Amino acid sequence: MQNDDRYHELFEIADKFFKNGQLNKAEKFAVDTLKDNPKFAPAFQLLMMIFREQGFEEEALSFQKFRKPLYIPIPGKLKSTHFKDYCQVKPNSNHSEHNYKKTVLGQEERTKLSPVSQTTKKHSRFFNKSYLNSAPVEQYLIHEGKIWEDGFNQIIWDKDGKLIPELCRGHAELVDYIVQTRKPERYEGKVAVIANRIPDNYYHWFTDVLPALHIIEKSGLTNDEIAYYLLNPIELGYQRDSLRRYDIPESKQIVHNRQTYLEADQLIICRWGSNSLGAQVGSWLSEELKSKYQIESQDLKCKERKNIYISRGQTATRRIINEPQLTDLLANKYGFLIVDPCDHSIAEQANLFSNAKYIVAAHGAALTNLHFCNEGTKVFEIFGDYVDPCFWILCNRLGIDHYFHQPDQHRLSPSVQTNLGERRKSDIYVDVDVLENDLKKTLTYV
Repeated sequence: MQNDDRYHELFEIADKFFKNGQLNKAEKFAVDTLKDNPKFAPAFQLLMMIFREQGFEEEALSFQKFRKPLYIPIPGKLKSTHFKDYCQVKPNSNHSEHNYKKTVLGQEERTKLSPVSQTTKKHSRFFNKSYLNSAPVEQYLIHEGKIWEDGFNQIIWDKDGKLIPELCRGHAELVDYIVQTRKPERYEGKVAVIANRIPDNYYHWFTDVLPALHIIEKSGLTNDEIAYYLLNPIELGYQRDSLRRYDIPESKQIVHNRQTYLEADQLIICRWGSNSLGAQVGSWLSEELKSKYQIESQDLKCKERKNIYISRGQTATRRIINEPQLTDLLANKYGFLIVDPCDHSIAEQANLFSNAKYIVAAHGAALTNLHFCNEGTKVFEIFGDYVDPCFWILCNRLGIDHYFHQPDQHRLSPSVQTNLGERRKSDIYVDVDVLENDLKKTLTYV
């Protein structure tokens, strides 16, 4: 069992040395932090700053990518002092394809993207793609495979101890150092890996985690053939609901802790374009979600209203500051049903979206339910400081009309936020008169 406080203590020492200009000592303790917890984001950020101060730009750029869910190789020639000792031995990636079987279960798709509809051109750069290719759907069966899973780093080795880079994400060098002194926990039979990053977000659960279960079903493997499923901690209602629908009993669930290292007779790893903000996930996902959730939803009595506004509810980020003013306009003047997704099951949300003709919502995970919409539905998406085109892409794949709305004065404060994390979380002020004017221009029913 790891000491959950130790890496915090090491990081505090590293940060203190950095602030005092003692870069060599700061690097040592930052590296020790990662030895104890190789997914600790502040340590990556601190090392990036240390390397940059030391003039090691290549190393700094590598650590700047810590948030990206990719296989991130450390530069071949390290100039740093302590991290170089940490990564003296590079993981061997000259693996043999005889140690695993790869099956292609779906080909890539090419989608033509319609230009985003908007009343201003200033943010069109976020929607500048004309075509988008999805990733093929693949399944790997790795004989005597080993896996490290901590929620960020996912590192896969074959039976000869050789890295399989195309199945990894995160920094393999960091993890490879750690496992040299550890013995993996052994499991008999087939272990299917479902765990991925950000599972406690509704959008990422349905885009980056759950599809693995569909791919396993499509491959013909049954629950009887799979001994265990390696999962993230399951704490939310929609997660438990999903696992019930795929008939995954608790007795077969291996829930990874902060550092899980195991080997199995056979590992099952699926690839489908996850961790791409939905940009590389094919149209098959919508059909799969409909098959799982809309069977039940047909009997739910939520069909009397066709226009819905999706509230951010009790969420702590990207709230509409003046939402009562906005909902008063939409409900009383234009007949919208005001919906807080937290008040509804997945099946109820599926029903609401499948019967919606017009949807108004701030950018957020609840728009994952666009998967359940019918062709021709119109979606009016409200943005503040943070703009992401993922739902525009989804709308294109589903034949849904997407409208972009970002009023010039979307902040109450005139301060400019440059940090991506702050922009992603910042609340939105909606000029109701401007929004109504844009609705009249773009949605012909008003």
